[in-house]
Amino acid sequence: MPNRHLHAVRAQGDVFACNVRRFGVTAVIELQGELDLAARKTLDDALEAALRPGLVVTVVADLAGVTAADASTVSWLLHADAVVRLAGGRFVTVLGSGRAGDVLRHTGAGRRLDVVGGPHAR
Repeated sequence: MPNRHLHAVRAQGDVFACNVRRFGVTAVIELQGELDLAARKTLDDALEAALRPGLVVTVVADLAGVTAADASTVSWLLHADAVVRLAGGRFVTVLGSGRAGDVLRHTGAGRRLDVVGGPHAR
């Protein structure tokens, strides 16, 4: 299946952006900017879009472009991990050099998630 753009959202004031792309049986949720409680509905919509069209084996949350994240982001990552696992898939969190890894480290959530990239990679 070719790369298909499934979902794009720009938050009010362009504080964060979210795109969902599909590569065969892998869906990638690309996140950028500042993620906080205001992003939760967009994140939930993105997860739904990632799981909607056909068989999905892996869902990737790409946080490499995230400049700030808070506890609500961690809550969403744990929720998304549970939803994808219940659907029989694998949920992977990708970190870059941004601040998203800090919140995973401070909360301990990095030990519960399948994290690649950044200092929290397994």
